[in-house]
Amino acid sequence: NNHHLDDGTYKKSNIQRDIDGIRSHLTSIPEGNFLDFCPQVKTKIPVAKKNKIIFGIVATRETKLWPISHYHQLAKNILATFPHVEIQIPVSSNSLDQRLMKRFKELGDISGVSFLQTGLNELPIELASAKIYIGNDTGIKHLCIALGLKSISFFGPEPPVEWHPYNQIEHPFYYIDNLDCRTQTAHFCGLSECESMICLNQISAGRVFTENKKTLEEILC
Repeated sequence: NNHHLDDGTYKKSNIQRDIDGIRSHLTSIPEGNFLDFCPQVKTKIPVAKKNKIIFGIVATRETKLWPISHYHQLAKNILATFPHVEIQIPVSSNSLDQRLMKRFKELGDISGVSFLQTGLNELPIELASAKIYIGNDTGIKHLCIALGLKSISFFGPEPPVEWHPYNQIEHPFYYIDNLDCRTQTAHFCGLSECESMICLNQISAGRVFTENKKTLEEILC
């Protein structure tokens, strides 16, 4: 069931196709657009909200990473304006996550930024106490949204229409469209490494901060 037209454009997003397919077999599934079905996850215990931001610096491959230097600069911009805010960065024990944490620290310590290394059982509780996720398109982002956080996402090699089934006002994203390098062999870029990374490194920390400052002011009391 190919969901792309011959010219490479989309008939519909992946998740809408899947919901429609399920509905054809399970008539109890209600009618509606995929945006009506935002996932929800509840924590084991009630969690109080803090003035905390989750930075999602990790991803499954290098080409999905907004540059660490951009995250570092964004953290400085945010904390200079909102000094009462905590920025927490979850990382696992895998080698890529550890390298990313090392790169961030090498750029200089920032008061207010901490790294979270915890098991999956406790991770939702830590995430749920935050108010917004800012980071790469990865599993932590989807978990944060399911826990009720707002989000700002960065997309590089893969299109948001496939991997971001959320209301774009609540969950805006950055994506540089119409890059020839992204669609040389398919409708997305499957590279694990890339020298130019023009799909992500041109999205500056200053731009992200300026364009989302009002949102941060509204949610960070």
